[in-house]
Amino acid sequence: MNDNPIKKLAAFFKGLNDACDTHVSCSPRQIAYIAGPISNCPNYKNQFNIAAKALQEDGYIVLNPAILPCGLDYQQYMDIGCKMLECCDVIFLLHGWYESPGAKCELKQALERNMQVRDFKKHIERYPIIKKELQI
Repeated sequence: MNDNPIKKLAAFFKGLNDACDTHVSCSPRQIAYIAGPISNCPNYKNQFNIAAKALQEDGYIVLNPAILPCGLDYQQYMDIGCKMLECCDVIFLLHGWYESPGAKCELKQALERNMQVRDFKKHIERYPIIKKELQI
């Protein structure tokens, strides 16, 4: 039996589509990953959480790397994020992603997997309040 925590986490996220209550009618929803700058970005949790809420309201199942606990090293965060990304259908890029080595690595992985790639800023054009809150 494999006790690798990253593999367990990946299995958990893969099971998200099966998590619907059998008594409730659930249609398949796309799983979205949020990528953007985290290191050296003091407001990252707020940025990611606002994006996650907006995407959930649009019907996505959202995997948000900003909810991971403090205390891991950079490579552990990247390993977990990449496993989360493997479970997704679409990646949303937050403002400043192009300045983040981690987000660029996640984008590369998404492109290699032929995933849909979307600019979150363009996605929220119809939400001026969110744009103002994110200051974009």
